Amino acid sequence: MTGNGQLARQQADEQMSGVLPPTREAVVEQGLRIQQETAAERDALRREVAQLHSDIAAYKVALEAQSAQLTQADSRVETMTATRDEAVRRAAEVETVLASMLALGRAFSIKHQPHITGDGDHEEARRHGGVDDTAASPYRRHPGDVG
Repeated sequence: MTGNGQLARQQADEQMSGVLPPTREAVVEQGLRIQQETAAERDALRREVAQLHSDIAAYKVALEAQSAQLTQADSRVETMTATRDEAVRRAAEVETVLASMLALGRAFSIKHQPHITGDGDHEEARRHGGVDDTAASPYRRHPGDVG
């Protein structure tokens, strides 16, 4: 028993002194290496996840900006469509009035006169009977007026 007791005491002494057999040293070193590699990989993955979160936040901001631009463009399209519709409505009214005036002119045999440009043509046209300066006057006398 003294041999076994001596071996047990030697192992206890080795454990107390921190000296391990070479095979156990190799296992410990391998375990520490694996632990450190795992910790380094974990840290790299954490950095990658943080970068991905940052990228996602940037994409969200860009998406919100484009969404705001799209909303603004839709609003402008609606405004422009309403403006166009109003212009078309007014043009139709003007066309109707002009068609009515042309029909009245034909009905009363009024000759169509060209537009006056204002560069002296007015006097020339008035001399030749093309423009009646009193046409819009409330004091104009028409043939057949009494008085």
